[in-house]
Amino acid sequence: MKIFATPSNGAGGTILITGAIGDYGKTLSIDKNGKTDSNGDYVKITLHKGTFEVNSTTLNAKANKAQPAFYTATCSAQFSVTGRVTLFNGTGLYQGITGTVNITETYAVILPLYTSGKNKGQCNASNNAQPLSGSADRRSRQRPAVSPVDQLRRDEEHDRQGKLSEPVGGLAVVVAA
Repeated sequence: MKIFATPSNGAGGTILITGAIGDYGKTLSIDKNGKTDSNGDYVKITLHKGTFEVNSTTLNAKANKAQPAFYTATCSAQFSVTGRVTLFNGTGLYQGITGTVNITETYAVILPLYTSGKNKGQCNASNNAQPLSGSADRRSRQRPAVSPVDQLRRDEEHDRQGKLSEPVGGLAVVVAA
């Protein structure tokens, strides 16, 4: 499963999920009580076929400690981090979603140059710099349990992505009835 997310400057963003879940929609950063929090460790995923929540406390802790590779000549940076997230509280097609999966996040950004002052022409890597472009890619090595399981009963790529009830990578995945 691959997850492509575009974070915003606030609590919301957009998301596209391919593989075991093929859907797209919006993300909202929340606290553990479900209240909007741009620094929250939980995320409400609102997709076209339903919603679910993600506890990303462990992944966020690792991301906050990550040291990006920074390239001054091109004013760009990147980093990757892997951590566990827990999926829960599904509605619609994702009702009964449950499980803990490893997610690898990869971030990349191009920052602006200072346009005036003593640093004119140099890379602006300050905390208030607005990136010119950025990307976030999240990949899951396990698949969540989603009901109904494999509606099409096919595995065209022979990668077991249609069979969510099988153990994946040593992690048992539970399908809610």
